[in-house]
Amino acid sequence: MTLLEDIELAKAFVATSEDSIVGSNQKSTDFKAKMLSNYNVLVAKHNKNYTKQCVQRNNKNSLYARFKHLSRLTLKMLGIEETMG
Repeated sequence: MTLLEDIELAKAFVATSEDSIVGSNQKSTDFKAKMLSNYNVLVAKHNKNYTKQCVQRNNKNSLYARFKHLSRLTLKMLGIEETMG
């Protein structure tokens, strides 16, 4: 995955975790499926606006595994955003 795809992945995780219906009350399979769906929507929007294209994904487990590598950085970003307002 490229850096652009990693950014969209982080956005998809945040959108999924902030969703009051899916959020932390869902089973991990449902959470991963919603995260994949959010990711593909974000990538489609990105691809419409930029020449550098991102690839849509089909495997929710693979996508989530990739996010686990990025989660420390994402949590740090969320902490900075919360602190800065």
